[in-house]
Amino acid sequence: MTKGKVYWITGLSGAGKTTIGTRLFERLREAKPNVFRLDGDVGNWAYNDKVGYNHECVALAAVSASAYGRH
Repeated sequence: MTKGKVYWITGLSGAGKTTIGTRLFERLREAKPNVFRLDGDVGNWAYNDKVGYNHECVALAAVSASAYGRH
């Protein structure tokens, strides 16, 4: 099994993280069809804004993202 990669884009609100992530996703998708994108804004919407931006929530998101990279 090939190991995956996780690209974590951070920055201030309104800095263009989603735009950059979408463009990166599109470029990577051209080369490999098994690429997917997780957006924090969508994740927060899906969990009714119950997920915050404190250290514990960010650490949990990082562990979850790394699991996607391994499988």
